[in-house]
Amino acid sequence: MTASKPEFKAFSPFKVPTEAVEDFAKEHNIPSTVFPKKNKPTLVKAPQPTGPSAKFGFHIPEDVAHRLKQRALDDRCTVRAVVLKAMAQYGIEVAPEDIVDDGRRKNRNAL
Repeated sequence: MTASKPEFKAFSPFKVPTEAVEDFAKEHNIPSTVFPKKNKPTLVKAPQPTGPSAKFGFHIPEDVAHRLKQRALDDRCTVRAVVLKAMAQYGIEVAPEDIVDDGRRKNRNAL
């Protein structure tokens, strides 16, 4: 046997008409509590890598790995992007479209 949900009566904390509250807010330069409608975010397609990729696996000291991960966190990008940027600074040719800050974030403007 299921009990029915109780019905609650709506009440207003103000004993004055809504129009009076709005007029008072306008007179005293109080911002409206009605939020403007947001535009729908536009989808931005992430740049595609220029070609096939290869996977590298190697060991590095833990403190270096920690600093590398911290750098990626500070720059708000992936470790891959930090490594590719470093390789480009070292002189290895890296296409700019291959350095994607975070390929998982398809719609960065919606954040």
